[in-house]
Formats: sequence, C-alpha cells, structure tokens
Amino acid sequence: MASSIVAPLTRKAVQSLATTVSKRISNNFTKTPTACVRPIHSTVSSVKALLQDLRDLDTSSLCDANKTIMESSNDESNSIKIKLMNGTIRPMNHLNHRHPDEVGSGAVMAGVARTVSFTEPDDFLPVMRALALEAEMDEVLVVDTMSSMRAVAGEIFVNEARRKALAGIVIDGPVRDTAYLDNTDEIDENASVVNNGNDEAMATTPTMRIYATGITPYSGTTQSPGIMQPAVVTCGGIEVRPGEIVVGDNDGIIVGELDAFLKLVPVARNIQLVEQKLIAGITASVGGRPMDSMTNLEEHVRHRLEGKSSKLEFRI
Repeated sequence: MASSIVAPLTRKAVQSLATTVSKRISNNFTKTPTACVRPIHSTVSSVKALLQDLRDLDTSSLCDANKTIMESSNDESNSIKIKLMNGTIRPMNHLNHRHPDEVGSGAVMAGVARTVSFTEPDDFLPVMRALALEAEMDEVLVVDTMSSMRAVAGEIFVNEARRKALAGIVIDGPVRDTAYLDNTDEIDENASVVNNGNDEAMATTPTMRIYATGITPYSGTTQSPGIMQPAVVTCGGIEVRPGEIVVGDNDGIIVGELDAFLKLVPVARNIQLVEQKLIAGITASVGGRPMDSMTNLEEHVRHRLEGKSSKLEFRI
C-alpha cells in the first residue's frame, strides 16, 4: 500500500518543529551583543536564507501553515502572529508563476519592510526620496500616503527599484503607467545592480513587484519630503514596522516578524507539497483521480453531520 502524507501536521510534529526553530532563533540572536536591538538587517545570513525560502512558497500556503500551527497548540504564548493586508492593496504587475510547471499564485515578493510616511497627501517626494536615497537590496517600501488620490509611483520608480534589487513597493494609494509594469520582471543578463558599492548579477535578484490601491494617470506634487523609517505606518488596514518581513503574491500580502516566518516555512512547505501532489493526481492525463479519493471527505462529512469531532485531511 502506498504511504500517505497527511496535512495538517500532528500536534507532536508541530511542537517538535517549534522547539527546533526556537533553538535556531535563540542561536541567531545570541551571537552578538547587539542582537537584542535587532536593526533592519541584523542576522543578515538568517534573513537572506529566510527570504529565499519564502520566494518558493505561496501566501496561501503560509496562511494555511499559520492555521495548522494555531489549531495544534493550546498555548497562546506559542501563537504565531502574522498580519494580512486587506483587499484594497492589489498587485499592479500580475507576474507569471516562478516556473511554468508549478502551481501557485505567481512570483513571490519577499523582503524586509522599509517604512515611508507622507506628511502631505498627493505628494510623492517621500517615495522618490526613499527609493533613490534610502532603500537597499531585498527591501520592500511600505508607503502610507495619507489617503492620496493622485498617482505617487509609476514606470520610472519601478524600474529604479528593480535596478537597486528591491523586492517590492507597497503603496496605500494609486499608481500609474500600468501598461508597462508587467515588463519589469524581464531579466537583462548583461545588466547589474549596485548595492553599497558592490556589483551583483541582475539574474540573482528577486522579481520586483508593486502593489497599490488603484490607478490614475494624474501624478502628485514633489514638495513635502515626508518621514523615512517611521516606527509604524498603516498600509492595507494593518500596522507595519521597519524590519518586519513582507511577503506578497497575486493573492495578497502578509506581514510578520522574522521568528514567525521561521516557524511557518517548514509547515507551509509540507502543505504546498501535499497540494501539488493532490493537483497532480487530479490532472493526470491517464488515470486522473477524483479529489475525494485523496481525502477523508466522506468520513469527515459523516462525522460532522453526526456532531462528532473531525478534521478534513488530504491523503496522497
């Protein structure tokens, strides 16, 4: 009989995972005396490794992982806190999947939040200032525009962000030049990006994504410099702080601390693997299997109709 992979994970497995990850976090944060004051790019190797892992995962898998761990833990102190931006923040460049044969929700933006706050609505000087003078590789500009109604970013800004190898721009306001934004994922193998004086091959940089609330052709003014790296900004209905991890794809954006995503990644990877095998089984050209044959659906429905405790499981 074929072996089964069951999602969600058992409580014992999740607790073991949490213990392992906690030790990893503890090790990372005790190596230097300044670790407790974690600046935006402290524990650089851990952050870069995490971002690379996140770029292989969908936001839906990460959210499902969060549910799985929450349901498996009775201790609220072990809860994983992630924040979900609301549906007003939408992707402006709908990019293809990471690989043609993959399922999922498009190219993934994963980076470190660099916050930007307007002091006057409809004035995009803060975006230009942050992008040209402040932002660094692997960062995501998260911009509170004070409910601006005019475009505060467009094709020029997106291409500059891509040149500097930013992971993305998230704007609580409108943009323009949308006809050109989908082209910003094309890689020029002869191009390079400059970050702190070091040349790096463009082919190694992540896909640049931009999110906004809407579109308008009318741009704003350039008189108010705004605030760089404020302690908190509001974007998409949630509070975002400098140094938090920001992950987005075609489905939306989630935000959280480094340690939260370290716990989510291995669980999300397992969930995504199960879903990929489920889809492969359904869509097989020969002998495609019905979905219910790879789940406990019938048993689960019967138990719930009888008022019994039950969980839906995928069995591959």
